Amino acid sequence: MAKYKGSGIDAIGKIMQKRGLEQTFLEKLSPSDRELYTRSLPVSWIPVQEDPEDMGVAAELLFPDNPLQLQHLGILSAPEQIQGIYQIFFKIPTVAFIMKRVAQVWRFNFDTGQAMVENVQNQSLEIVIKDFPDLPAYLREFLCGYYMGVIEITGAKNLRVTKHEKDPQAWRWMIQWD
Repeated sequence: MAKYKGSGIDAIGKIMQKRGLEQTFLEKLSPSDRELYTRSLPVSWIPVQEDPEDMGVAAELLFPDNPLQLQHLGILSAPEQIQGIYQIFFKIPTVAFIMKRVAQVWRFNFDTGQAMVENVQNQSLEIVIKDFPDLPAYLREFLCGYYMGVIEITGAKNLRVTKHEKDPQAWRWMIQWD
């Protein structure tokens, strides 16, 4: 069973607190997901299968009428997970440099799969997740937004992220910017 670090749950919690929605969020979770949310630390390893409810509930509360709820939650989560001094460094290097570092960090946050950057062009690149065929659809959607959120921190404009989900051995996100 694939696992990820609890920093994602921590980021969602911070977002819900800042928006004054944490109590409503907790009330909407099942007892088991509420316990998972309240006991998880940023360094905890959490089975991927346990997460869909808290992400879905948070996305619905934050973006009730938006068909891209999980993407928008991913966008909000990026700056919560990239805190403090790290944000300063995002203003200096290129988007490709930052995204290569994001791909390298994958192994610290997931115990399955390998992330890499491919097809780097002037204002585009692809993020590829290999060896994680069971990467759930909700998480692929969230990552679409997360990658946008990371790139927004660099100051890039007019971001476009397109998922390519034909090959579960190599999930792809084509990222373009101006």
